[in-house]
Amino acid sequence: MVMHMMCGILLIRLKVPAVTITMIQRANIQMKLAPQHNQHSHGCTNVGLEEIHIVTENNGQNQFLVHLSRGQNHGLFLDMASGRSWLQTKCSTGEVSTVLNLFAYTCAFSIAALNGGAETVVNVDMSHGALKIGQRNHEFNPLVQAKGKGKAKFLAHDLFKTWGKLKKLGPCDCVVCDPPSYQKGSFVAKKDYGKVLRRLPSLLAPNGWALLCLNAPELDTNFLLEKV
Repeated sequence: MVMHMMCGILLIRLKVPAVTITMIQRANIQMKLAPQHNQHSHGCTNVGLEEIHIVTENNGQNQFLVHLSRGQNHGLFLDMASGRSWLQTKCSTGEVSTVLNLFAYTCAFSIAALNGGAETVVNVDMSHGALKIGQRNHEFNPLVQAKGKGKAKFLAHDLFKTWGKLKKLGPCDCVVCDPPSYQKGSFVAKKDYGKVLRRLPSLLAPNGWALLCLNAPELDTNFLLEKV
C-alpha cells in the first residue's frame, strides 16, 4: 500500500504487502464567481447572495454551482481543491478510470474525475438534496455532458447499510472518502472513520488508490495515519 498525505488529505495505494505514505500540501485556490444566469460575468457586482453562482477550477474546465447565502454548506468545499486536482490528473493519465465517491455531497470530485477522462464514477451520499445539486453540476459541465450522463451514478444511500451493493459495483481504481467530521446520527469521524477504512480492500482493485479526507480541527494527521 502506498500512501500520500496533503494537509487533511491522505492518499493510499494498496500494494500487497507493503505500505508507503507520502504527504502533499493543499494548492492555492483561484476561482471566478459568476451568476448562473450570466456565465460570462467575471464577478458578483450587483448580484444578490440569494442567487446561485458558478465557481470554476482548473483554468475554468471544472464548473460548480454554489449558493453563497448557505454558509459552509454552499455547495463546494474549497479546501479539497488539491484533492480534486490530484484525481483529475490521475484520470487524465489513465491510471484511474473507475471511481467510488463516498460522502459525495454535490459530487465535485466526480466532476474532476470525469473531466479528467474517468470512465465511471459512483457517487454515494445520504442526502437526496445534495445529490440533486450534484446531478445539476454534471449537467452544467460541457465536457461531462459530451461524454454522456451514463458515466456517473448517484446513490442516495446510508453508506453503512450499502456495503454489499457497492462491492458488486466494484472493484474500482480509486475510492474518495470525504466525510463530515461530525454529523449527528450518521457519521462521527472519531468512531466511524475506521469502519470505512476496513472496507477499502473489498472495494478497490489491485494497486487501487484511496483518497481520504478529513476536516476536523480536533483530529490531526496522525489520526488518519494510525487508522491505516
